[in-house]
Amino acid sequence: MANLILSCLTQDEARAVAVRFLPQLFPRDTGALFVRNSPQDLYPPIVSWGEERPWKPFPGQDCWSLRRRRIHSIREDKGQPACPHADHDPER
Repeated sequence: MANLILSCLTQDEARAVAVRFLPQLFPRDTGALFVRNSPQDLYPPIVSWGEERPWKPFPGQDCWSLRRRRIHSIREDKGQPACPHADHDPER
């Protein structure tokens, strides 16, 4: 997947690769891939898999992972603050 994504020339090509591989990488999970829309600093969903959810665009400032530039997981450490943009039910 990584080699294919790096070789994509357009966002549509990258979306097609993500649609194919993300459900295989995370078969028991529900998720979405968000890509930054630079002028507004919004991250709209471009791919989703698993359970149907109403994914919405969110501003970068609402994401702890983007702000800290590293993975931010509240499932592993319940002391971490949840991102305002995320469905943060740790039991899901």
